[in-house]
Order: sequence, then structure tokens, then C-alpha cells
Amino acid sequence: MQKYLWIGGYLDDYLKKDIIENNGKIMSSYISQKNIFDGIEKNSTIVFDSINSLRLEHYPKYKKLFIKKHVWSHQKSAIDVYVGYLNLKYLAIKLKTITLKRECRKWANKNKNKKVTVFVFGMHSPYMVSAKIIKKIIPNTKLVLINPDLPQFMDGNQSVIKKILKRIDGYTINKTFKLFDKHILYSKYMADALKIDKKNWIVMEGSINLEKKFNYIKKQDNNKFIVMYSGVIGKMYGTVNLIKSILELGDEYELWLFGTGDLDEYTKKIAQTHNNIKFFGYCNDSNILYQYQRNSSVLITLIDPYSPVSNYCFPSKIFEYLMSGNPVISTKINGIPNEYFEYLIPIENNESETISKAIKEVKNMTQEERDKIGKKGKEFISKNKNIDVQAKKIIDFINS
Repeated sequence: MQKYLWIGGYLDDYLKKDIIENNGKIMSSYISQKNIFDGIEKNSTIVFDSINSLRLEHYPKYKKLFIKKHVWSHQKSAIDVYVGYLNLKYLAIKLKTITLKRECRKWANKNKNKKVTVFVFGMHSPYMVSAKIIKKIIPNTKLVLINPDLPQFMDGNQSVIKKILKRIDGYTINKTFKLFDKHILYSKYMADALKIDKKNWIVMEGSINLEKKFNYIKKQDNNKFIVMYSGVIGKMYGTVNLIKSILELGDEYELWLFGTGDLDEYTKKIAQTHNNIKFFGYCNDSNILYQYQRNSSVLITLIDPYSPVSNYCFPSKIFEYLMSGNPVISTKINGIPNEYFEYLIPIENNESETISKAIKEVKNMTQEERDKIGKKGKEFISKNKNIDVQAKKIIDFINS
């Protein structure tokens, strides 16, 4: 008998509600993860058990000091566990690892006489060392790593202590990484960086769940040309230059910013003194976010093409952006496959002058031209990047 386990951050509705109520954030990577999980189960006979823990801020930023264990079943034959631990700064990752390993050991001992495949979502050391426990108990376990980014490039604002801990964490990841048999990468450039044999990886940069209808009716309360960004509010992601470009363009233009990051305070201050800069902060309700995306005139993503991170990430917001039916401006980074730039408006850098020029060009289009661009992008994503298409690609690869 074949058994499948998912190690990551899969949640039920109770957990999502509890996390939001305690000042936690359900990040875009969760939606990406859930789409893969649900897509695989929908398009195969696979039913996952799951062992989970989310990356939360530490107490007291996250209101709970004690994270309680939670057990549920997303399907009749499945067992899902969210592990408990003490959410203390610097200690949480170690305590979380201990409880994840304990649950994985229990699962492995229960299934040691079966064929086992384990999916791990993300290069997160607690997940990876927990998978190692299963491999030790069941040596013929097939380990599959789904890799949305390379963690060493994703946090540019680290304290000295965090840098030390990251270095230790990186050592653990590199040591454990060698145990994995198959790799689902969000960017082909990861394969060279991680030295993965070409037969052991594919690129699958995410997916969109079409059960979420995305048929939002466009509503606008003013006559301004509205530029919207949702994601990390940070220098590497072009926040400063985006704000600068809108201020230079003038009052005909309005900027909507959704998200959080190291430039939150800077962005709040700008928004307080300029009426055409609107900072909404982090939004946990995807329906609200998607309605605002539909209401905008153009959407924008601005990862610096000259930053190392640009090779190793795919901005998952592009799926939502294109599903809005509006034009999308994007820096031309290596992490976005070329096929997307037939449906995006590419810019070569995230300097304010470049951003301003692209925004003005979209504003100078007729509404009919903008609708045509938006329609093409929505059709491309709906047809080629839905959860069924992307899940089948993963299933075929795993079974090859």
C-alpha cells in the first residue's frame, strides 16, 4: 500500500481563523501551497496525511505564547496535525522542530511496512529534518521538495543574532537537502544554485484555483488612474521608487499599497501627508484584496532585476494580478519565465523614472486597449496555470 505525507503549513478553517484573530498572517505562500496540495488530490488517487506548522511571528507580536496542537481530517481517510510548541523568540524554531520530528516519528512507525512518499513545502529546516526522521525509519521513502524560493536571499534586513541563526539553519538545510529525490522548483535557476541533476527537477511556478471565481465587478469611486501593489513593503521590492514615481506623476494618479515589511513606518508617514498614496497594510481577506485588484487601473510588481533574489523567486501575486483582468507591469526578472512576458508589460529596472514611464504609457491607452491586454492575461493564466494543469505536471514527474 502507498502512503503520502505532506510536511508544511496546511491549515483548516479553524486554524486560519485562530491565526488571524491572534495577529498572525496567512501569507501568499500558503495559498500557493494549498493549491498544489488540493490540485494533486483532485487529479489523482493520492490522499495526503499532513504534519504542519506555520511560520508565525514570535510572542508577543503574535498574541499566543503557547501554540496548541490541533488534529483534524481534511478527508475521511486522512489525518492532519498542526504541532504545538512554545512561541518564544530564538527558541521557537528549535521547539517547533522537536514537535515536528516527534509527529513524523509516530507517523513513520505507524506506516513502516508501506511504500511512502513525503512532500515537503519549502526549504525550511524544521520541515526538512522531520522528513529525514521518516527516511531513517523507512529507508526507501521517496522525498519530494517543493521549493518556492531560496531562503538565504529572501530576508535582507537581519540582526546580528538572526544572521548567526540563519547561518546555522543554512548548514542544516544543506546537509539535509542531499536526501531529497525529486525537486519542484519555482525557478529553473535554482537547479544550478542547488546543483540538482537535470533528471530530478522540474519547474512549476505555482497555480491558480479557478474554483475561486474571480468574477469581480469593477467599481471606482473617483476618476483617478489607480496603480496597485500588494506584497512585501520593502526596498528590494521597489516600494520607495514606486511611491516616488506616483508623487512625481501628480494628483491624477493614486497608489494603493497592500502588505507589510521593513518600510511600513516610512510608507505610513508618506500616506499621512499625501492624499494620493493609500497604505492599507496587510489584508488577510483575499476577497477584499481581489476586489481592490479588480478596481485598480494597473497592477505592478517591482523586484529588483539586479538583486540575486530575482533569479530564485517567482512572484505568486502575478497569478492574482492577471486574473483581475487589468494590465500588469512587471520588472523583467529571471525568476519569471519568458512566456509570461507576452501578457505582462515588462520594464528593465525598478528606478522611479522607468516606473513612471510605464505607468504613463498604460494611462495613455484607451480603456478598450487596457481591457484587451487584461483579457489576454486572464485567459493565459486560466488555461495554462490552473491547479489541474500544474498538479498533473507534478504527478507525472513524481511517477516517472
